[in-house]
Amino acid sequence: MAVVAITSAAIAAPAKPAFTGTDFSGVYDCKGNDAHDGDFQGAVTLKLVPAQSFADHGAYTLTSEVPG
Repeated sequence: MAVVAITSAAIAAPAKPAFTGTDFSGVYDCKGNDAHDGDFQGAVTLKLVPAQSFADHGAYTLTSEVPG
């Protein structure tokens, strides 16, 4: 009788390198023109998400605020 033992070991994923790119976080004023609504103004807020950013790749949340 043969006995086979199977074991599993948790293999950690390699660590991602720290974010070294440009951080574009901030509030940006925007002006534009929509074919249906015409001229508009608003603000866009970008916020860096450090847990999802690495090397020169930045991940951001984007919030758009348009009055009216």
